[in-house]
Amino acid sequence: MRIFSYRNKRTLRRIALIVLLAAVLLGLLILARISYLGRYAVYSPDGVYFDKTQKLQRAPQTPADTPDAEEYPFETILSAAAEETETDPNAVQLQGFYISTTMLANSVDEVRQALADADGYNAVLIDVKSPLGNFYYSTDIADAQTADADIAACDALIKELTETPDLIVIARVPAFSDPNFVAKHYSSALTTKSGDLWMDERRCYWLRPDSLDARSYLAAIALELDARGFDEVLFDNFTVPDDDSVAWDTEAMTQVAALEDCAETLGVNLTGSSIRLALGTTVPSVAQYASRVYVTTEKANDVMTVTEAMREVLPDASTQIVFVTTSHDTRFDAAGVIRPLLGGE
Repeated sequence: MRIFSYRNKRTLRRIALIVLLAAVLLGLLILARISYLGRYAVYSPDGVYFDKTQKLQRAPQTPADTPDAEEYPFETILSAAAEETETDPNAVQLQGFYISTTMLANSVDEVRQALADADGYNAVLIDVKSPLGNFYYSTDIADAQTADADIAACDALIKELTETPDLIVIARVPAFSDPNFVAKHYSSALTTKSGDLWMDERRCYWLRPDSLDARSYLAAIALELDARGFDEVLFDNFTVPDDDSVAWDTEAMTQVAALEDCAETLGVNLTGSSIRLALGTTVPSVAQYASRVYVTTEKANDVMTVTEAMREVLPDASTQIVFVTTSHDTRFDAAGVIRPLLGGE
């Protein structure tokens, strides 16, 4: 019989495999034992010995330093958050009411009550000067005349509104209609081709936009309104009347060029002030000098027309174009909209 037959060889391989596995397990047990006993090893000048009586404990964890409350006060954190979320007033879509000179003359208390009863508005527009040139606040401008109204009550209302948080208050001023100023500055007035002072349908005299005196006058009004806390000054009807009888030397300067130059000059004069310049115009080359334009109309179709015309100079129609209207047509809601506070106007 052969000792290393096929059957014997297979048996020997199994025995060898079992012995190898047993050796590997024994080695692992020895390593585990050494690792376990290593925690109790004590090293001394006399050698190494094991002390299983010693108590083992985790090294204390040092807590991370916490910010000092004095170094980062709560108010500072809130202030930083507020700065991050502060909204540019120019980027706000205006929804609000206008207060006419008639409303102010009739009853300031009625105006105040109507504002208290209203809600959902973020802007109030106030007529602070009439087309006749009468002021509806106590102005310090030389030779200016105040209206036949309760000016002290108007002043108080203006103060209340301009001190109301998150409310944008706009002062509306007829840009060039001012018989009172013309009466003392004839050279600043529009004239007819026959040499007479030009008058509109209300028999009001108008100023010329190329008049240096007229520009200084408008700038003085704007700066005075800035001191009273207004956010914007709207020079409304910022145009030259479309009337062939108006005398104008177009070779020296066109009417549109005069309006552009006047708007640019007003912007320069308001540099450094807090008040923003707004204009009542539909001419893009004039509108480019304004933070907003205001368009008075009852035609909702004008929303699309004006928006398209102003696209290049006022790309954000919802915040840079405001329609003043009595209409409640929802098409006006695509832009800013200002409606009368009290009915009948």
